[in-house]
Amino acid sequence: AQAIEAPKARACRSASRAMAAVGTLDPTRKISRQVRWLNQNARLQAELSYNDVVDPLSRLDIHEAMKILKDLEEAADRVPNPTSFVHDAAVAAGALDKPAGGYAATIGHQVDPTGKISRQVGWLNRNCSLAEPLAYEMVAGPLSSLGIAAAMTILKEVEEH
Repeated sequence: AQAIEAPKARACRSASRAMAAVGTLDPTRKISRQVRWLNQNARLQAELSYNDVVDPLSRLDIHEAMKILKDLEEAADRVPNPTSFVHDAAVAAGALDKPAGGYAATIGHQVDPTGKISRQVGWLNRNCSLAEPLAYEMVAGPLSSLGIAAAMTILKEVEEH
């Protein structure tokens, strides 16, 4: 059992380093924390989808992005679709004219269209003893921007090392 666990443990430790190397759209996790807080506390009429708003919000100055999320909080009872509200506000603020976190190639890409990234990240989280689980919402955008083949190659290398 020890011989099996050692390579598995090394692969899992490599997972965190490899995911960090990919980069994120929300490196400070402020957007993630605020979206989570809004979903839990702001009595939104529908859930605010982090995956759908992280890209346009990350293209803005963080203060501008937080103001949009604050505007949603203040108007929560009057906004039937929080995700559209945030996305449209970010676009109106010029989000489509700016690169996100250095990932200019992410413009117009669909995050994890096949679901393969989600499945592989879930597998790594279930089968590896990580210091903390890989955050799908943090790696899906950057991995998707690389294309599914490159993303799966990175995740496969994490598994094998």
